[in-house]
Amino acid sequence: MKVVAVGAAIQGGILSGDVDHDIVLVDVTPLSLGIETMGGVTTKLIEANATIPKKNRRHLLPPLITSQA
Repeated sequence: MKVVAVGAAIQGGILSGDVDHDIVLVDVTPLSLGIETMGGVTTKLIEANATIPKKNRRHLLPPLITSQA
């Protein structure tokens, strides 16, 4: 949590003009994010430590034909 506090302090300093604009803070996701697909398999959409926002262009789910009554 100390890192979060330091990042917040730096961002506050940048916004108030007290810190040089040469510093860039990047948001990252600490864990992989995914969805559970058919058969209980988890497909990762975003890898751990990826910068966010993240743009991902791949088709994950094939069209499914189900016979639901």
